[in-house]
Amino acid sequence: GSENESVELAIERAINKILKPPVLIAVSSVLSPDDPFREKEDYAASVCAIHNLVLSLWDQGIGSQWSTGAITRSAKIYETLGINREEEEIIGLIKAGYPSITPERKKKSLDETRVYLD
Repeated sequence: GSENESVELAIERAINKILKPPVLIAVSSVLSPDDPFREKEDYAASVCAIHNLVLSLWDQGIGSQWSTGAITRSAKIYETLGINREEEEIIGLIKAGYPSITPERKKKSLDETRVYLD
């Protein structure tokens, strides 16, 4: 019926989000269970690297998007990628490729966003 079709369509859309981009990069961070501070630092450094990569790709005309969510916690993705979830945590997937249309964004001027505190 209609409900089954909509579920199948949702599943297909979710799969295409991951499989359709020409490049998919999985980023993981090594876990340090005996050193929570180091684990937190490693995670933060990995996130900074992801952000810099996405900005760099866009600067070169390559569309990219960092995705997180349920898929990064799925046992299936760890198994598929051969990542031991006791040793590493997948913190994101970067989808990349040349966009057919580059979205244009209107940025506010500096005067519209800058505020001086007295």
